[in-house]
Amino acid sequence: RLNRMSRATVRLAESGIPIEPGHVYIAPGNSHHVKVTMLDKLTFKFSPSDPVAGHRPSIDILFESLAHTLQDQAVGILLTGMGSDGAKGLLAMRNNGGHTIAQDEESSLIYGMPRVAAQLGAAREIMPLSGIAEYLRAQSDVREAADQCNVEDAENSGGPYDTVDRRREGCVGIIGTVG
Repeated sequence: RLNRMSRATVRLAESGIPIEPGHVYIAPGNSHHVKVTMLDKLTFKFSPSDPVAGHRPSIDILFESLAHTLQDQAVGILLTGMGSDGAKGLLAMRNNGGHTIAQDEESSLIYGMPRVAAQLGAAREIMPLSGIAEYLRAQSDVREAADQCNVEDAENSGGPYDTVDRRREGCVGIIGTVG
């Protein structure tokens, strides 16, 4: 269904597959944590470890791997949601030079995860959902790739858009979980 709603190709993430520009990957739910590593290319790596704070996959695990792998080339976005998952990982991204954004309270359905990120100082920018896609397009080195990684498409899908990795080769989106 998301493939019909988005200009980007939407598919389930798989361990060992290279991450391609212009794609949005959905993490399979409740079986593995999803990490990103650099082999020949940026690649997904699944870890079958225990839930973190009740979550598997955990956004914190994903963001921490992006912080380590991409350092200042990563952009992390934390949107509406309950609890604190993603806030510590977003802080790791910021501490490693990545650009970090949290959704503002006014546009959040549930201001849990972005609130914790703001309290930790993890978010360099706090902005409304409507401004996030525009901001990414303006900051992108490759405007066409940013258009393919349209945050508004994810917003319209009803799913949480957890992170966008902006690199010179293009954009990669990773949204929510299935399962």
